[in-house]
Amino acid sequence: MCELPPSPEGLIRTEIGAVEFVIYGWRYNAAVELADAGCSDTEIQSVTGHKTLAMAQKYRAQANQKRLSKSAQAKRTEQKRNEKQ
Repeated sequence: MCELPPSPEGLIRTEIGAVEFVIYGWRYNAAVELADAGCSDTEIQSVTGHKTLAMAQKYRAQANQKRLSKSAQAKRTEQKRNEKQ
């Protein structure tokens, strides 16, 4: 039985101690962090290598929803504070 030579990805993962991680997870995390940082769809796509803007838009939409949720909660908290005065 012949063994295939390890892939470049496998060698890198072994070298950095990340054998249990998969490249998809790194790509997903990069997209989420870029979206959270306010990057555009095109910027996200250029880093992650997605072929269509649809995936980048998905990550940005999730980041926008999270940002809007935090903003709404802050406004609600401020309103409650003002009502007590």
